[in-house]
Amino acid sequence: MKDTDVYLPKYKQIEKHLIKKIKSKKYSTGEKLPSEREISSMFNVSRMTARKALTAIVDEGYAQAIIGKGTFVKSSAIRKSLTSLEGFSKMLKERGKTIQSMVIKFEVIEADSHIASNLDLPIGQEIYRLTRIRKVDNEPVALEDCYLNKSLFPDLLKYDFSTTSLFSTMREIYNVFPFKGSQTIEICLAKKWLAERMEIKLNSPLFLFKGSTYSSDNTPIEYLVSYIRGDKYIFYNELKSEEI
Repeated sequence: MKDTDVYLPKYKQIEKHLIKKIKSKKYSTGEKLPSEREISSMFNVSRMTARKALTAIVDEGYAQAIIGKGTFVKSSAIRKSLTSLEGFSKMLKERGKTIQSMVIKFEVIEADSHIASNLDLPIGQEIYRLTRIRKVDNEPVALEDCYLNKSLFPDLLKYDFSTTSLFSTMREIYNVFPFKGSQTIEICLAKKWLAERMEIKLNSPLFLFKGSTYSSDNTPIEYLVSYIRGDKYIFYNELKSEEI
């Protein structure tokens, strides 16, 4: 425990202690964490303090509580800010994760009315469609359907986006810089084709993100539909009061 930790509330000290053990594999995936009673005895705290520590660990995505059985370590979830525009590859490499992208489809198609509207293009104009399974530590976590303004990226089909970052290619090859984005978030259930692709059970809950990315002059450069496993991601946001 760091010297500064003694100034934290007791439940935060316990939370940090147990999370450190989870990260160091002292508690492995699927293993049961100490109970409220055991934590109370170990740290000489009340059951309420022990409960707050376990609840915090669950809220942080390191464990799951099963009624009548206890709190169990689960595979660490990916924490992603809702206000940060960063590529999948860059985000996870910085977190020390092993990442893989499997290209399912990369082709030129004609934009339908929905895609054309989001890319601010005429209906029927040629665009790119890039469909990828995204894996972290060899486990599928997302399926992405990416639609790109073809006129901004000539000869894009020659790049292998199973090993190459799309955002890096935009910047370094085409001098197109993703500047801002907008998105919506829904919850959906995995249909058969999606469950098979993502190696999950039928009707498993998924986050469904839909959104556009723009350059600094407000030109739409990408429209993305992304299905993300609900058990693998935690999304967070910072909120500020408008009142003084």
